[in-house]
Amino acid sequence: MIRAEPQTEGGAQRTNDVTAMPANGFAKIMANDMREVASVKGSVETEDLVLRGWTQAQIETHGAEARRMAQIDSIRRTEGNR
Repeated sequence: MIRAEPQTEGGAQRTNDVTAMPANGFAKIMANDMREVASVKGSVETEDLVLRGWTQAQIETHGAEARRMAQIDSIRRTEGNR
Protein backbone atom coordinates (compact mmCIF):
# COMPACT_ATOMS: atom_id res chain seq x y z
CA MET A 1 0.00 0.00 0.00
CA ILE A 2 1.30 3.43 -0.88
CA ARG A 3 0.79 6.08 1.76
CA ALA A 4 -0.79 9.22 0.42
CA GLU A 5 -0.97 11.06 3.74
CA PRO A 6 1.90 11.85 6.12
CA GLN A 7 2.11 9.38 8.98
CA THR A 8 3.08 10.08 12.57
CA GLU A 9 6.40 8.66 13.64
CA GLY A 10 7.26 8.98 17.34
CA GLY A 11 5.10 12.07 17.76
CA ALA A 12 6.54 13.80 14.69
CA GLN A 13 4.69 14.01 11.43
CA ARG A 14 6.12 11.73 8.77
CA THR A 15 6.77 13.72 5.63
CA ASN A 16 8.66 13.49 2.37
CA ASP A 17 9.40 17.22 2.50
CA VAL A 18 13.20 17.43 2.69
CA THR A 19 13.07 21.00 3.98
CA ALA A 20 11.30 19.81 7.14
CA MET A 21 13.47 16.73 7.71
CA PRO A 22 16.75 16.59 9.66
CA ALA A 23 19.75 15.34 7.68
CA ASN A 24 19.37 11.69 8.70
CA GLY A 25 15.61 11.83 9.29
CA PHE A 26 14.73 9.88 6.16
CA ALA A 27 17.22 7.17 7.07
CA LYS A 28 15.83 6.89 10.62
CA ILE A 29 12.26 6.50 9.39
CA MET A 30 13.31 4.08 6.66
CA ALA A 31 15.29 2.07 9.23
CA ASN A 32 12.16 1.77 11.35
CA ASP A 33 10.20 0.58 8.32
CA MET A 34 12.95 -1.96 7.60
CA ARG A 35 12.82 -3.30 11.17
CA GLU A 36 9.03 -3.60 11.02
CA VAL A 37 9.11 -5.50 7.71
CA ALA A 38 11.99 -7.73 8.83
CA SER A 39 10.18 -8.62 12.06
CA VAL A 40 7.30 -10.02 10.01
CA LYS A 41 8.98 -11.64 7.03
CA GLY A 42 12.63 -11.95 8.09
CA SER A 43 14.09 -9.78 5.35
CA VAL A 44 13.47 -6.52 3.51
CA GLU A 45 13.40 -6.05 -0.26
CA THR A 46 13.21 -2.82 -2.23
CA GLU A 47 9.63 -3.71 -3.14
CA ASP A 48 8.71 -3.79 0.58
CA LEU A 49 9.88 -0.20 0.97
CA VAL A 50 8.09 0.87 -2.20
CA LEU A 51 4.90 -0.64 -0.78
CA ARG A 52 5.42 1.52 2.30
CA GLY A 53 5.53 4.64 0.15
CA TRP A 54 9.27 5.14 -0.43
CA THR A 55 10.38 6.22 -3.88
CA GLN A 56 13.22 4.50 -5.73
CA ALA A 57 15.26 7.72 -5.44
CA GLN A 58 14.77 7.84 -1.67
CA ILE A 59 15.76 4.18 -1.34
CA GLU A 60 18.89 4.74 -3.41
CA THR A 61 19.82 7.85 -1.44
CA HIS A 62 19.03 6.69 2.11
CA GLY A 63 18.86 2.90 1.92
CA ALA A 64 22.45 2.09 2.89
CA GLU A 65 22.38 4.38 5.93
CA ALA A 66 18.93 3.10 6.91
CA ARG A 67 20.15 -0.49 6.67
CA ARG A 68 23.14 0.35 8.88
CA MET A 69 20.88 2.03 11.45
CA ALA A 70 18.40 -0.86 11.43
CA GLN A 71 21.19 -3.41 11.94
CA ILE A 72 22.74 -1.45 14.80
CA ASP A 73 19.38 -1.08 16.52
CA SER A 74 18.61 -4.78 16.05
CA ILE A 75 21.93 -5.71 17.66
CA ARG A 76 21.25 -3.36 20.59
CA ARG A 77 17.80 -4.85 21.11
CA THR A 78 19.15 -8.41 20.94
CA GLU A 79 21.99 -7.69 23.38
CA GLY A 80 19.55 -5.96 25.72
CA ASN A 81 17.49 -9.16 25.97
CA ARG A 82 20.32 -11.27 27.30
